[in-house]
Amino acid sequence: PAPTPAPMVPLDFTGFEEIYSNEHAFMALNRNTGKARCWGASRFGGSCGAMDFTGVTDVYSSPRAFVALNRNIGKAQCWGPSWTEGDCDDIDFVGVTDVYYTSHAFMALNKNSGKTQWWGDTSFFWACGGIMSGCSDLESIESMGVTEVHSTEWAFLVLNKNSGKGQCWGSDSYGGDCSDVDFVGVTDVYSNGYAFMALNKNSGKGHCWGRVLNGGRCGTFEDEDIRDHLDGDYYYYDYYTSDAYIDMDFAGITDVYAGKRSGLMALNKDTGEAQCSLGYHLASACDGRVFTGVTDVYSGYDGFMALDKTTGRFWCVGVSASICSGEDSSFVFKQVVG
Repeated sequence: PAPTPAPMVPLDFTGFEEIYSNEHAFMALNRNTGKARCWGASRFGGSCGAMDFTGVTDVYSSPRAFVALNRNIGKAQCWGPSWTEGDCDDIDFVGVTDVYYTSHAFMALNKNSGKTQWWGDTSFFWACGGIMSGCSDLESIESMGVTEVHSTEWAFLVLNKNSGKGQCWGSDSYGGDCSDVDFVGVTDVYSNGYAFMALNKNSGKGHCWGRVLNGGRCGTFEDEDIRDHLDGDYYYYDYYTSDAYIDMDFAGITDVYAGKRSGLMALNKDTGEAQCSLGYHLASACDGRVFTGVTDVYSGYDGFMALDKTTGRFWCVGVSASICSGEDSSFVFKQVVG
């Protein structure tokens, strides 16, 4: 007979008011006592029993690690892969206002001074310098007056909206090169795991870059079959630029949604019209569709769900969208909470 599994011992969460997570582990924090409970994959943040979290003001997580910051004294603790982003002993956290991440790296920013610091896995292009694209020297980034930081899985973008200056670094196919992007007038920046989008809502112009098949081109494909130009494997082709793309018009766009890898969906809630940048195989996912009355859009790994909370009608955009269509389905969401 199979061995009887050991009974599960429930964790006592009395006094633990906050829960944080990454892709491999959880953390429960009690700020009053400075104690925490971590569980999951120990090498990716699932073990923190011996750590003291007294005075912690902020907790950040990447897919593989955690950072607990005490802004008041400028100290932080990191745990996760000890050889990469789980080790921040050499980082000066005095004055740090924000912490950002990619899949294998963290970035600490002091918005007041412009000082930026990175730590993580150098093989994944995290550092500003060395094997990477689109990044000038560190002093240039610090002097540009960073107001926003955005990231994909393997790239960072730092932006000063006031001056219209931006810089990117990391893997080109994940948005690490924005040298040809004009950030003047940009009002909003969006990102998913593979691509960035910079939007000027006033002019209706947008620029996308990164992995083409996951939102890295603000455009739809013409009717001609271009698969032969993509070496026969268009699902995994990272770079493609030609006249086969038609530029999108983002005039009137009120909201933009980014999925994990499903690309971008730009919606005008007033008219229900939408533009989708989902790559070749889903390039027409929004064509001719009107999302009238949509109140909320939820992103999944391979698509989007648009919901009208008032009527319960819903639409799906992306892979397997045919199994989810409130336009012709016999059921709707009768009551939506939250």
